[in-house]
Amino acid sequence: QGNCIYSSNFLLSLNYNNEEECSFQTTDSGILEVITFVTETDDDILKINNIEYSGFSGPDSISLNKNDVIYWISSNNSITNEGFEICFENGANGGGIYIDGGTMTSNNINVINNIAIQYGGGIYISGGTNIFNHLTLHNNIAQIENGGGGNEIYFYDGDVEIINVKINHFNDKSFSGSSSESATCKSHCLIGQYGNCSISKTSASNCYVNCKCDNCSIGTSYSLSSSTLPSDCSECDSGTYSSYEGASNCISCPAEKYATNNRSDTSGGLNENTHVITGATTCNDCPAGYYTSNSEKYTCSTCEAGTISFIGAQNCSDCPIGKISADGDASCLNCIAGMRYIKNIKSRI
Repeated sequence: QGNCIYSSNFLLSLNYNNEEECSFQTTDSGILEVITFVTETDDDILKINNIEYSGFSGPDSISLNKNDVIYWISSNNSITNEGFEICFENGANGGGIYIDGGTMTSNNINVINNIAIQYGGGIYISGGTNIFNHLTLHNNIAQIENGGGGNEIYFYDGDVEIINVKINHFNDKSFSGSSSESATCKSHCLIGQYGNCSISKTSASNCYVNCKCDNCSIGTSYSLSSSTLPSDCSECDSGTYSSYEGASNCISCPAEKYATNNRSDTSGGLNENTHVITGATTCNDCPAGYYTSNSEKYTCSTCEAGTISFIGAQNCSDCPIGKISADGDASCLNCIAGMRYIKNIKSRI
């Protein structure tokens, strides 16, 4: 009655009245955090486990067990005061958030400065299907076994997917879990990016946290999102290339071209210093005297003697009668006096 208001995690009576009375029974173990406490000394009393609090001395940092009862009573004296506001801070499990079933999707959640007496200083998950998009955890504490109960998150059961987890002061006690949980912690990296992440090992899962995303370099690509490792970006296969950072796939070099990583190369892929099999960054035209008749080539084929090609050719052309060329020649030359040339036949006149 009076100004007394309470719920599962707080009790308050601000600017209280005379003859005010209420009680609060805990549903779990936890710790009291006094926000405000000013009552009439020895007359207006908060009582917990047979200990009375009044004046300016509130029950700050007092530990309670499940089903403990807090009593508040103000006298009929004319003096009233500012009153009190007390949080029932952090149960045995799940200091910030306790989830025991159902389906939930949460976006942009910050869980900061919570304490659990046992498991899951920040979050305790014991069931359901839960998705967190962009979750930040900081300075949460699980007191059991000096943080062995998962300072930031404890996964007990259920399915959990977390995209983009950020944890300040990340260490091996940040996450913990039982053998029945199924937790997937992904990065927020886009297609064509790789993640550089820390790894947290729970009993049944690896969780990737504090991921930093960057574009795959030229000559590589990655076709999926949520990368967690730099090695997710793979080199372009032979005869394919990517010419910009952040490529989702590599492009096939068409016929008449070859894959290389040097735009100024004119060797047709035959120069040891510029030759590449994988990881190409561009496609160049085959030089004169060479060709590729199919796509996805990293070297050009040589035109045989008696044939030639121009730059960027898909095939070779025969030299006219009376002209000749050597392997890889770009043009045909006249036969010397007294000789004539017909393809595959060379004779005197």
